[in-house]
Amino acid sequence: MMKSQFARHGIPDKVKSDNGPPFNSREFAEFSKSYEFEHITSSPRYAQSNGKAEISVKIAKRLIHKCAMDGKDPYLALLDLRNTPTQGIGYSPAQRMFGRRTKTLLPVAEHLLKPRYAVRTQEKLYEWKERQTQYYNRGAKELKALSEGDEPFRPEQETPDSEPLTEQPHLHDDPVTPVVSKESNQDPPEQDLCIGKPAFVQPAKPVSVPPDKAQIRTCSGRVIVKPQCYLDK
Repeated sequence: MMKSQFARHGIPDKVKSDNGPPFNSREFAEFSKSYEFEHITSSPRYAQSNGKAEISVKIAKRLIHKCAMDGKDPYLALLDLRNTPTQGIGYSPAQRMFGRRTKTLLPVAEHLLKPRYAVRTQEKLYEWKERQTQYYNRGAKELKALSEGDEPFRPEQETPDSEPLTEQPHLHDDPVTPVVSKESNQDPPEQDLCIGKPAFVQPAKPVSVPPDKAQIRTCSGRVIVKPQCYLDK
């Protein structure tokens, strides 16, 4: 797909993408080397660094969804979208790509379809980005300067106010086994549970139950009670 786009519009100088499986493979690295363009990836676990692509996908999905709801042609909607001037720049994506407006079903004067190259596009785009950066960093604070020997903070590290990490004891592979006292057949309290080593459990004495009074239990422990009509009189 990228080769067909490059054959239609030319090979770009830079290609920016996320770190998804199609772009982190050896084949894509060889492809970028053979086509002589620079591949730039966004920051891992930070989707905002690839926000331009995310917003473009969101707009296209909404447009296609609305066309499906109204029964309209999505390609005509995409054509109108590409002819809409971008805020802060004054030129549409079609004008910036082809140097002219593309014809749509909307009535338009003939002289507007003649080639007219975009002027000061890069400067306007830079000014628009600077304005967005200023709004985004309104609540940001300056970080203190680092000195030699300081270690960078990572989210996995503990904060100064948190408790120090201690090594957890290695648990035995056997499950938790309760310790039963020889003097009593009662279950031990919770603090008497032995963790880490097997404990001796005194086997329970079998209790003889008359066959007519024996209870049948399911796996969940529910007692099976026969209906009254099947009970022996």
